[in-house]
Amino acid sequence: MKMDSVVHDTKREQKPDSEQISLPLQVAEAAWDKKAMGLTILDMRGLVSYTDFFVICSGNTDRQVRAIVDAIQETLYVQGERPIGVEGRQEGRWVLMDYGDVVIHVFADPERDVYALESIWSDAPTVPIETPAGLERPSTYLAH
Repeated sequence: MKMDSVVHDTKREQKPDSEQISLPLQVAEAAWDKKAMGLTILDMRGLVSYTDFFVICSGNTDRQVRAIVDAIQETLYVQGERPIGVEGRQEGRWVLMDYGDVVIHVFADPERDVYALESIWSDAPTVPIETPAGLERPSTYLAH
């Protein structure tokens, strides 16, 4: 079946690209404020029906993961955004935050490599972002 024949959610199609990418970029800024590493934004539009973007990042410890999650929630709350659900916050190893159009995955390393979302969703385009210096993901954690 060609993509043209698929029924689309017209509400999502009517938003301009700059508006669609605004929420993931706000998530990135909040995460970077808490020194999140290796932040990646995957464009899931056309691949899944439940979200437009995945934001994936890492913290060094469960405490840092929770700080990243809290910063994201506080930033989005001020913008009037409320999560549909948040899972895994107490453990702080893999926190999933569902904001509808954006699903956020905050991992503690090395769990990120165990679940390898970037590999699973390797057909998703990566949104180009400029990662602040020092917040790149250390190569020792990258899956081979």
